[in-house]
Amino acid sequence: MAAIADALGLGRFAVLGHSGGGPHALACAALLPARVTAAVSVSAPAPFDADGLDWFAGWSWLAGVDGQAIEQGNEGYLEDTLAAVRPWGFRPDAIEVPALIMHGARDKMVPPAHGDWLAARCPAAASRVVPDAGHITVLDSAPGALAWLAARC
Repeated sequence: MAAIADALGLGRFAVLGHSGGGPHALACAALLPARVTAAVSVSAPAPFDADGLDWFAGWSWLAGVDGQAIEQGNEGYLEDTLAAVRPWGFRPDAIEVPALIMHGARDKMVPPAHGDWLAARCPAAASRVVPDAGHITVLDSAPGALAWLAARC
């Protein structure tokens, strides 16, 4: 991200990531605190080695739709899965810049317990649970998350 920001001429910037992009947004916050003004993580999984979290609890719905998702090939699915279980290279409690952990209360792809775990371990984080939102419909609340970011730039 630092190289991309440099190429774009950005000194400081905010980041937002959804689903598997959430950990990347948090990584920017943890590893580039002099450049990242704030970060939003939406419906992100917790680290695979998350202490005290049953990482797979609540994923049974996803297992039922996986077959349909990979009918045209499983390369993307495998890449996402491998990325989700690799070590993050930072600890969530290392994040010092303002962060917002947002999760849909009815997320069946990444259970809300993952968002709860992240919010509890990021001292600089605020938690926003979106009632009645799922993994994709939580993005209906993106304008509020972007406003939250803009207020911190």
